[in-house]
Amino acid sequence: MVLLTARSDAEFDSIVNSSRSTVVMFKDENCGQCKAIKPSFVRRAQKYKEKQFLIVDINDIQNFKLRSSIKGMPTFSKYKSGKKLSSFTGADKPRLDHMIKY
Repeated sequence: MVLLTARSDAEFDSIVNSSRSTVVMFKDENCGQCKAIKPSFVRRAQKYKEKQFLIVDINDIQNFKLRSSIKGMPTFSKYKSGKKLSSFTGADKPRLDHMIKY
């Protein structure tokens, strides 16, 4: 399982610039939907070992919400080699599964 956290812009950039697909969960500590879907995100990290999974609490990184165009919580994004391939907002498990697989 590759489940990572980023607490700075530099850590985030280093992880998503990897040649491996990286699925990112942007969350807020006080978000009920974030708390509800986090265990499912962790289970997917255990299942899809060929991918990286990253959890970012937007309160840990100043101005991160503006930089990443995050408009709601939770937001999921998929990156590869530093490029954002897809993104969506909401605790939608089927949509998360689709993002991970494709």
